[in-house]
Amino acid sequence: MCPEIECTGVAGALVDSLELLPLTARRTYLLSLAHLTLEEAHTVLDPFASSYLRQDDVLLCTFPTSLVEPDAVLPVLTELLQPAGALECHKASLKDATNESLFLKAASVDADTKDGWYLIDTVLAPSAIDELLSPFYPAATWTNAQYATYLVQKPLLTLEPTVKASGLKHAPSLEDLENLWRSWDAKATAAPRSNQAPTLIEWESLWAALDVVMLQMLPSDHYLEAPVAGRPPFVYYIGHVPAFIDAHVAAAMDEPVTAPASMQDVFGADASATEWPDLDAIASYQEDVRTRIRLLYGNGLPSEMRRVLWLCFEQSALLLEAFLALLVQCDGVQPPPHLVHPRFAAPAPVAPASYVPIRSGDVVLGHDDVDGVDDHPSIPYGWDNERPSRTVEIDDSALYEMQSRPVTVAEYRAFLAATNDDAGVLQPASWTADGAHVKTVFGPVALELAAAWPVYVSFDQANAYATAVGLRLPHEAEMLAMRLPGTGHNVGLRHWVPTHVEENPAGWHAGNAWEWTCDVLGPHDGFAPSELCPVHTAAFFDGDHNVLVGASWATLPRIASRRTFRHWAPRTASDVFATFRCVKTTVSPQ
Repeated sequence: MCPEIECTGVAGALVDSLELLPLTARRTYLLSLAHLTLEEAHTVLDPFASSYLRQDDVLLCTFPTSLVEPDAVLPVLTELLQPAGALECHKASLKDATNESLFLKAASVDADTKDGWYLIDTVLAPSAIDELLSPFYPAATWTNAQYATYLVQKPLLTLEPTVKASGLKHAPSLEDLENLWRSWDAKATAAPRSNQAPTLIEWESLWAALDVVMLQMLPSDHYLEAPVAGRPPFVYYIGHVPAFIDAHVAAAMDEPVTAPASMQDVFGADASATEWPDLDAIASYQEDVRTRIRLLYGNGLPSEMRRVLWLCFEQSALLLEAFLALLVQCDGVQPPPHLVHPRFAAPAPVAPASYVPIRSGDVVLGHDDVDGVDDHPSIPYGWDNERPSRTVEIDDSALYEMQSRPVTVAEYRAFLAATNDDAGVLQPASWTADGAHVKTVFGPVALELAAAWPVYVSFDQANAYATAVGLRLPHEAEMLAMRLPGTGHNVGLRHWVPTHVEENPAGWHAGNAWEWTCDVLGPHDGFAPSELCPVHTAAFFDGDHNVLVGASWATLPRIASRRTFRHWAPRTASDVFATFRCVKTTVSPQ
């Protein structure tokens, strides 16, 4: 028997992390990043992100949380340096006021030389550490009075391109916000242009994600199950992705679909089949379709094909997210392979949301993409529901304020406890039947540990909450008036689960969860169905679907960063990663 030893710092984190490590872990790296500036820490960490780490490797990074005490280092430095005069220590900030540094001032022994200043310690701000670790999959964090230790891995999947939030700390005016978005849209992370096409690297990354999610995270005996009433079984989505791509590419090329043609009958848009091919046959068909796409890139893309490829690429990404939302509902879900199981710790209580005035004035929705224009360098690609651009005026006859963050699991749980819900219609489908856990791809997580996550609910449940507290859900234009350029940190499968909500008095960034609006999906002025996919939006103009804005943790970064992108779901839908925030009227109209 070994004696019990209490470990702290890096050693404690290593001991605690052993239960999280995958059995197949090959190598564990330990890095102490004390006394380094942000630039120096990048120099150390970047090679791990780009080349050192392999699948199943883990990396433990430790950062100090406080500067060394000058009294502790001055005697040692005096003995080592033997200075001509007294040494002085000064605290200051380098570039970023939130990064704190300790400098040593030493008098020069040469009268012609200026006194020397030496950086002897730096404490990086949490935002700087987040930047450093953004290329990694974050699994766990341990902190004490002296150190913060992070367990990270090489991401299982990388959905390009990655995007960053705007970093605004104060709310801009509506005019300033529009200028920020114009600047943002001029960058490479803006909406895809109709004269471009998704790169083959982006295709390969997306296909890798589809293979992991659809083929490695669900046991083979579950593929014929339909986890949500009214939805087709899992196997349909696996075959529908290549069938959708092939149907549109073949039509654009005026060529036959990929054999066997019967796959179009089985995996078409109506999802009415009752008998399904086996997975091996679907996999073979899927590879043939992917080969067809690869050959297209090898032969040069005609301009009209680029628009088709954008449509197919984004639809594939949306189907990936839809499959994940269904997968979470399945009892047989398996965690993403190779990844460390996250360490979920009980969060600190979340302060009540503050209310931020919604900017009044004209808000521009959508953009001016046109199906028939394929070679204009400045027109972004978009779906039919994004065009044309139109202006919506936000009424200033009353002062409306929006919550500075989404409603949390803990807040919704308190609402349920105070509500007579004997029929269970208000309990989220994202929770287990006993109401004690949130469903995730890593298995159920206790509500106490997920208390600070955004609650995933249907529109009807969100609306019931808002009504009960005397508030309402926002309009799409109100949400866009408060949306900031860029995305939050949780998009593109970075965390694989929701993360804690973040208060933002300047507005909000897309990520973590889609957000419900009170607007019913329907045709707007100038709407015309897409020539390439006429039913994409129009098929849902039934009065039963509401508009969603933003993005979830499973959304492709390209889509998440596009302000004009619109999502929707039935008001009763339980299979969408969607949350909400509320709006209140603080001054009644005169």
